[in-house]
Amino acid sequence: MKKLLIFLITVWLVACVPAQPTQTVPPEKTNPPIPKLTHPNPTDTAIIIPTSAPLPSTSVHQTLALRQVSQIQENINGIVMRDDVAFVGLDQSVEMIDISQHEKPRIISQSESLPGEVSLLLLIPGEPDPLLVVNSDRYLVVLDLSIPNTFTPIQQVELTGSLTAMIFDPQANILYAGGKVEKTTGFISAIEITSQRQMNIIESIEMPEFPLSLGLAEGSLFAGAEGYQGGLYRIQLSSPGELSPAILVIESTPVNPLQPFNLQVIGERLYLSYKAIEAYDISDPEQPQQVWRTAGHVVREFRAVGDQIYWFGWTIKSENMYEVIDVPEAVTGSPVGLIAGCTAMHDEAFLIAYEGFEIYETSQK
Repeated sequence: MKKLLIFLITVWLVACVPAQPTQTVPPEKTNPPIPKLTHPNPTDTAIIIPTSAPLPSTSVHQTLALRQVSQIQENINGIVMRDDVAFVGLDQSVEMIDISQHEKPRIISQSESLPGEVSLLLLIPGEPDPLLVVNSDRYLVVLDLSIPNTFTPIQQVELTGSLTAMIFDPQANILYAGGKVEKTTGFISAIEITSQRQMNIIESIEMPEFPLSLGLAEGSLFAGAEGYQGGLYRIQLSSPGELSPAILVIESTPVNPLQPFNLQVIGERLYLSYKAIEAYDISDPEQPQQVWRTAGHVVREFRAVGDQIYWFGWTIKSENMYEVIDVPEAVTGSPVGLIAGCTAMHDEAFLIAYEGFEIYETSQK
């Protein structure tokens, strides 16, 4: 009885003790993942696309390797080819180089000294021999090539300023030449090459910036400009040689600079290079629409060969670059006009005449 009484008292005491609150253990704190911060490369240049439509894929890959096979270390700038002979600008003269053997280029002849530096050369078709037209500072000089391995100046024409770009329309026998006036402003002149092999200036227009490059299309002359403004201009050609005032069709801005080093019109596409190679649809020449753009480096000049492009330029560290790349679409049609430049092709070799003379051959990677 005594034991039962003690048990009942114990149960009663436990029931009267207030229950302790249940202690909830907070879950272990987990910090959300820190998002990766990507800093824009100040050297990467965005592009102004004058359309809201998305661009197709612009991935490219290198399919051929370029291997230097020879080099001439002289102040050579500008090149044009005739069979196995390269005509190049050498300081204030023109030099003739036999490149029939790429590994052993051989200097054949050199012209007399001209009024200024030579860097732009064009072969004007004609019978029995073509004419060689070159810049010489502010002069256009015509050289007769009728006597083998010799240069005979037969005419020179003074223009408004130092020449920086030339392109020839073989259908109309019109040469378009652009240049620099004073520090930044420029001009473009249309010059007729007559049947008597003489040059006559038809018309000239002023440019707000001087043209780095010229591209010829049906009814249009495009000019890539350098200067404080830069950008791409279009000059309407109501008829060959008749120049309308220049209209800016792609703007250059501090955020998106554009100063085209090289222009080429092939079919319905305008190809240009600056910090990449870009292709534009110019079916409406006043509103070019970008269709693709390669990632890349500074591209000084390029050559389209089928669905590949040979180009040379440099990186932001001024390291020279030479490549062959595939492009996102086949390059159809033929280049419009003959462009004075610093690259050429010869038997699948890539020739560069820019502060020296180099020959590169290709091989499969």
